[in-house]
Amino acid sequence: PGLCIVAGLDPRPTDAPTSRAAFLPSGRATLFRILMRQVMAVRSATECLIVAEDDQAVRIPRQRRSGTRLWLVRPPTTYADHIAEAVRRRPGLLVVDRLWAQNAPAIAEAALQGVRILVQLDTIFRGPEVVRHLLDLGVPRDRLGALVWVIAVQRLATLCARCKQPARPGPALLSQL
Repeated sequence: PGLCIVAGLDPRPTDAPTSRAAFLPSGRATLFRILMRQVMAVRSATECLIVAEDDQAVRIPRQRRSGTRLWLVRPPTTYADHIAEAVRRRPGLLVVDRLWAQNAPAIAEAALQGVRILVQLDTIFRGPEVVRHLLDLGVPRDRLGALVWVIAVQRLATLCARCKQPARPGPALLSQL
């Protein structure tokens, strides 16, 4: 139980010289979906709750649709309302479509109370910087103990822009990774 964050950037338009904008996906959403499916498969007998603003934000695996409930955030209901209800129900997994200032304190509190939570965070940060980012989002320092995993996804260049040859990471980059 606790909070597992998949951190990375959403696809963003590039500064392509063509009139069409290209997108460079970070892979965060893909990794998030894979991890969600794996946790659901391992915890198949338990209920899974998904809190999202959009019904397309998280894809529910076909074989898990019967044990999974999707709660859409629609005014006047908030993320915090749904997360508090999830704490009361104690699902095997709570999936939240995104972590941001409006729901960060509620997510941290729920994780601290023993709920297993999987959430995405749109950020350029990784490692300890993600923890500092959580503090900036309003998570109280004493609630950070609920954080059990940060899985950071970062897009790396594979080809040199000038020579179009594979970019070989140096020892400093390999050490950093």
